[in-house]
Amino acid sequence: MALQKYLDDLKPLILKEISEQCNDIAILEFSNAQEISDKIYEYTSRGKLLRASFVCFTVESFGKKIDKSVLQTAGAIELAQTALLIHDDIMDNDDFRRNKPSMHKMYEEILENSTQNTKHTALSLAICVGDIAFFHLFSYLSNNAKLIKLFSKELSKTALGQAFEIQKASQDDEISKEDIYTIIQHKTANYTFYLPLLSGMILADAPVEDQDSIMEFSRLAGLIFQIKDDELNYLASNQTGKSTGGDIRENKKTLCRLELLKRCPESKELFGRDDTLEKIQQLYFSSGTKKSINDDLVVYKLLAEEIIQKMNIQSEYKILWNELLEYLINRLY
Repeated sequence: MALQKYLDDLKPLILKEISEQCNDIAILEFSNAQEISDKIYEYTSRGKLLRASFVCFTVESFGKKIDKSVLQTAGAIELAQTALLIHDDIMDNDDFRRNKPSMHKMYEEILENSTQNTKHTALSLAICVGDIAFFHLFSYLSNNAKLIKLFSKELSKTALGQAFEIQKASQDDEISKEDIYTIIQHKTANYTFYLPLLSGMILADAPVEDQDSIMEFSRLAGLIFQIKDDELNYLASNQTGKSTGGDIRENKKTLCRLELLKRCPESKELFGRDDTLEKIQQLYFSSGTKKSINDDLVVYKLLAEEIIQKMNIQSEYKILWNELLEYLINRLY
């Protein structure tokens, strides 16, 4: 069983659940409920649905079947992802998400010349859509107090991580490697991996002793995922759906930037501009930054593989967990 086939087979089930959850918004007694429901579904269905898949993946890894409660939890995680991305695009001033206009930009295009302050109205509407997705998702966890507590805690940590990153970005001082790792832990590892994986463990009644392993695996997978994501922002082609060079234009304080500045302090002047992408790409390779970053990722992958071998999951699924690490580390640009 290959990981990609597993994910492909899951996708229709997850999309059906998300459609049902969005339809529950549509039947609320407001004239704009259907419109907003449609926007949330269209936006959510464009994604890879990885976090939802991780819930199902974990449940089956621990020997349980995917049932309605599992799919509801998986759908709830994707609604959280949608809400976070809508708000994130506003904070980052990103006009595109998944090769299409971001939510606030979509509203801006719809409202063009129809209001006195189109941009502000579009931003406000996008925030409302994100809020609706957030508030709505908890209704699908209402029968499981452990899941409600977990979602509340981990999503709060994600917001704290975002706030911490914004605070650090606003300061003139360079960010430390420790602070970058703290941001990744809260914004990526806990939310993208620990939340769905532990949700799956709760739903599968998995052994408690594996929870520490899941936490450490999530930390390592989060580092691989986010560092690779930051690298893709520097190096990806436009066909990947990534906003190539956005982190450079915004002078975002990522690990890739920190490692490049260590080797090429003069490159600091190239950040915060629109015309330096190719120069930074050249330096990223020629300075040895890419090799150093990739060496770190390989170490994290090896440590994560050791954790997989110790976990009480079915042997055939250990292969898929290892394939997941390969996928995270080998995403192409």
